[in-house]
Amino acid sequence: MNTNSDYQQVLDTFKERLLASGIPEQEAGFILGRILRKIVEEVAQYIQATIGEETLNSLAQQDEATQQPEIARLFQEKTGQSLSEYRKQVAEKLLAEFEAA
Repeated sequence: MNTNSDYQQVLDTFKERLLASGIPEQEAGFILGRILRKIVEEVAQYIQATIGEETLNSLAQQDEATQQPEIARLFQEKTGQSLSEYRKQVAEKLLAEFEAA
């Protein structure tokens, strides 16, 4: 399973449903942008809580190409779940909350 493309599919399907419900393209993009920001915030907070601020601060000294895989490895080691899988779950949860509201 490619969770990055699964994540994108979740977002694309949500946008299609917004458009099908009569929401204009620009407004649908704005709504999706707000949800994406919430996804990033929630994932970042969970990473910090899972890996720890001290570890993240030490990784901040590395270049991004080294830093990101190490964060992903530590996250999976501590949670048993990949970052991509977690991000997809957060997206599904937030989109469901939006639709329920």
